Amino acid sequence: MRRRLLARAALAIIIWVSMCHAAFFPLSLEEKSMKADLVVVAEVISVNRLASREMLVTEKERGLYLGPTSIAVVKISALWKDSGHLTRFITDGSGDKLTQAIFVPCDYTFDESPSDLTVGRRYVLFLDALGANMFHPIDPASTHVLHEGRVATFGVNHSPGEDFTQQSLTLEEFKKQVMNAIGVKK
Repeated sequence: MRRRLLARAALAIIIWVSMCHAAFFPLSLEEKSMKADLVVVAEVISVNRLASREMLVTEKERGLYLGPTSIAVVKISALWKDSGHLTRFITDGSGDKLTQAIFVPCDYTFDESPSDLTVGRRYVLFLDALGANMFHPIDPASTHVLHEGRVATFGVNHSPGEDFTQQSLTLEEFKKQVMNAIGVKK
């Protein structure tokens, strides 16, 4: 009986540690690169509020809503990985053209949510497909700020400060690491 209790306690601790690790330690760049359905360089064109944050927070407190309060319209400028989830459009007989805009839910009402997005800011985004050109960041740190040709090594939305150079890579260095992780040698 005592052995069984100890085994259950050990299992509970392992599960708890695993959950804490997933919540507090974002995926590595290699893990994000492999897991993502879509990796893009993009700019946030607009952020459209679904409902007032206050209303949704009230619904959260009542246990009725956990999710995004906004949808960002994101314009793709470079496609690094596509697992076949982007809708493609054919225009004027010139061939297959990628859609330029995708939608990304943001500004969540729960802890450990993906980082919010800022209008006018450029990012390298690691995204899961939801369907119909709707994508979701794969973990809380999957929105890497792109500023003056450098990409933040930690993927949360923050304003680049004086130390941004020390905490970033050139776009080409960052892209090389992503491509190596997904098995594309450049």
